[in-house]
Amino acid sequence: LEFRRVLFRSWLGPLLLSALGIFAVARGEIRFGELFGLIRHVPMLWGFAIYLVLYIFLTIYHHESFKDFGNLIPFLLAPFILIVVWRNKPNLAYFWFGCASGALLAFVIGATQVYLLNIERAFGFRHAISFGDTAVILGTGALVGLLYCKSALQYAYQKIYLLIGGVSGLLASLLSGSKGGWLSLLMV
Repeated sequence: LEFRRVLFRSWLGPLLLSALGIFAVARGEIRFGELFGLIRHVPMLWGFAIYLVLYIFLTIYHHESFKDFGNLIPFLLAPFILIVVWRNKPNLAYFWFGCASGALLAFVIGATQVYLLNIERAFGFRHAISFGDTAVILGTGALVGLLYCKSALQYAYQKIYLLIGGVSGLLASLLSGSKGGWLSLLMV
């Protein structure tokens, strides 16, 4: 029962955002021309579409069961979330400060687990690899915000917070012992 509550809470935000996007399309607030323009300007959506088609084709071709289609839900809902974000045009600084806050929190959790609880690898609340990969990506997001938006950051404490968040994400990843997320640094 507790697992279902945690699962529901972790999916609540994406489900609400995707529902807003679905309602916008259903009510006709978004025209098909706008949708195709969005798809043309966001190459990530092409990757989602290709992944969905290949996954479904290979599942049918190899006579696999359809019980694993739960893995496709994020890829089906992401375009609708993108519609909501695209229409409302939120301030990117909030995203970067959210990345810094998440990375800082990941570092606090990781340091607590390794140094206070004497656990060999920090794992957050799930698994060490996903914890470390998420932490380094959050840290990278904070560092990108620091480099990308110098003009929007008016105060020195904003820049310092993004820097601390970025370094904290990298340190949290080191505490977890995972290495896969470090490829995100090369992509940036």
